[in-house]
Amino acid sequence: MAQTKHKDDQLFVAPVEFDAAVSFDSTIAVTGASTLTGAVTMGGALTVAGLVTMSAAATVGTTLGVTGALTASAALTVGTTLGVTGIATFTAAPVFTAQPSAQAEAVTATADGLTTGLITTGKTHIAITCDTATKQVTLPAALAGMTMHLSIAATGCEIITPASSNETINGVDADGGTYELAMPANSYICAECVVDGQWVAHGWALATPQTQLTLVPDGV
Repeated sequence: MAQTKHKDDQLFVAPVEFDAAVSFDSTIAVTGASTLTGAVTMGGALTVAGLVTMSAAATVGTTLGVTGALTASAALTVGTTLGVTGIATFTAAPVFTAQPSAQAEAVTATADGLTTGLITTGKTHIAITCDTATKQVTLPAALAGMTMHLSIAATGCEIITPASSNETINGVDADGGTYELAMPANSYICAECVVDGQWVAHGWALATPQTQLTLVPDGV
C-alpha cells in the first residue's frame, strides 16, 4: 500500500499489510494476520483474529482486541481496553492508564497432573483445588520472564514440570519422574522463571502468623 487511506467501518477476511500511514474513522476487523509497518490511527476499535505485528506508531481510539500474539516495537496507544489472548511482546516498557487485569485460572489437581491439572501458558494467578495431597498440577513450559502465583486451600498438592522436560524447580528436575514439589495446604507459592527451563519458587503458609516455606522437590 503506497498511500494513506481514510475509511469508515471495514472488514478484512484475509491477512492485511499496511506499509504506509493509514487512518480509519471507525472500526476495523481482520480475520487474518496483520502487519503494520506504517503509522496507524483508529477512530474506533481494531479487532484482529490472528498475529499482529506493529513496527510503527499506532493509535486505537477505543478497544484493541487480538486473539493471537501481539508484537509492538513502536509506540502503541489504546484508548480504553487492550485484550490479547496470546503472548504480548513490547520492545519498550508499556504504560497502562488502568491496572491490567490478572490472568486468573482455576485448576484441579489430578493423579498425573494432566487434563484439569494443567496450568495454561499465559495465566498468572492460579487457584488450585485438590482432594488428595498426592495429586499433581503441572506448570507450563518455563520461559524466562514468566511468573506464576499459586494458591491452595484445605488440601495440599504436588507441583511438577511437563513430562520428560527436565525442567527444574529450585534446581531439582521436577518433571514427575523422580521428584515433585509438595505444596502444603493453605499456602501461597510464587514461581518465577529467570532462565528458560528453570523455575525459582518461594512461598508462605497462609496461617497467622504467616511463615515462609522451605521448598525443595522431593521423591515421588
